[in-house]
Amino acid sequence: ADVVLDCTLTTGAAAGGRPGVVFHATDSANYSVAYVDNSANLFRIDEVVAGSVTNKASVAATVADSTAYRVVVVTDGSAIRGYFNNATLATATGTAGLTATKVGLWTDTAVDVTYENFSAKPRYVDTLGAIIR
Repeated sequence: ADVVLDCTLTTGAAAGGRPGVVFHATDSANYSVAYVDNSANLFRIDEVVAGSVTNKASVAATVADSTAYRVVVVTDGSAIRGYFNNATLATATGTAGLTATKVGLWTDTAVDVTYENFSAKPRYVDTLGAIIR
């Protein structure tokens, strides 16, 4: 389903904190995720199908420990746009779970990451063609 996710993610105090947002999810083994990779200084969009991870976009980003970053994800059919601190940083094409409606928060580490101001809204286009978020 088309959605706009918006969240302020804070990386952990030690390298390795990887906070993100999940979309196009059906269960814990099938979803897409946009996240900040603190240990590799990357903003990534991955797709997980039957537990197998495929990287859809991986873009260099300056990421520091214990720092807050705004992450926005906009999906439009199979098109995925990822924004990092208000700049378009990654675009990708999804292939799985495009009609799935579950969204949420994500981390693959036990490091002290935090999340603030999470919102998930349906994305639609009005009759004049403007994107409504």
